[in-house]
Amino acid sequence: MNIQDYISSGIVESYVLGLCNEAEKQELETLLPLYPELQAELKDTEKALNMYANSFEKSPNPDLKSKIFAEIDSLEQADIQQKETNSLQIKPKFNFAIAASISLFVLSFAGNIYLYNKWNKANQELIVLNESNRVLAENQTKNLVRLEEIQTQLAIVNDNSFKKVDLNSIQNKTEKLATIYWSPNKKEVYFSCNKLAKPEDGSQYQLWAIVDGKPVDAGMIPLELSDSIFIKMKDFSSAQAFAITLEKTGGSENPNLEKLQMMGGI
Repeated sequence: MNIQDYISSGIVESYVLGLCNEAEKQELETLLPLYPELQAELKDTEKALNMYANSFEKSPNPDLKSKIFAEIDSLEQADIQQKETNSLQIKPKFNFAIAASISLFVLSFAGNIYLYNKWNKANQELIVLNESNRVLAENQTKNLVRLEEIQTQLAIVNDNSFKKVDLNSIQNKTEKLATIYWSPNKKEVYFSCNKLAKPEDGSQYQLWAIVDGKPVDAGMIPLELSDSIFIKMKDFSSAQAFAITLEKTGGSENPNLEKLQMMGGI
């Protein structure tokens, strides 16, 4: 059985409103323990029915009771024979009108509950769809940005005007922690992270260019590091080497040589 088709047939709404015949009622009650989605549909429909009923709940007019009893007293004072005749003529019509009104109300009520329940489901599905589209759009934007970054990196790496400067660890001379791509002609400097540990709290890596034997600030390296990081630093037309120190967050005017992390000559 396709339980979704069974639910969509409106059988649940009919069951809640007491409009099912005995066979339909027994069938639904037999299927309930087997299908959690049918149980959920029944629960949602009952909840929607209660919400709908509460929204139309009205308190009776306080004058209604006195008016009813006044009308009864008036009828009792009429001629008995005339009352019996009127009763024979009016009662069938009155009973028929009540029955017709109740039937129309039940059908209208059932239709409204069914439409409300379907609208609520459609609204929830629309919310989910909009959220999915939003996430897809964000991912697409991130992918486009990343693609542009990769294209920039490839262009720099394949550009013969750029010199590749490996920055090796001070403690382990053979361990390459970062790479500098520098073009003297374009005066552009790019930093690429290879294997750089996250700085301790309150500290940040700072790049220095050694120009005529003196360290010159070349820019701060972002606190969030990853192997894919590739950022543009300050421009230099001449340099003999590059070095990185660990400074306080935000950087320093002069390098703390006691916390020199790596260095690479050109």
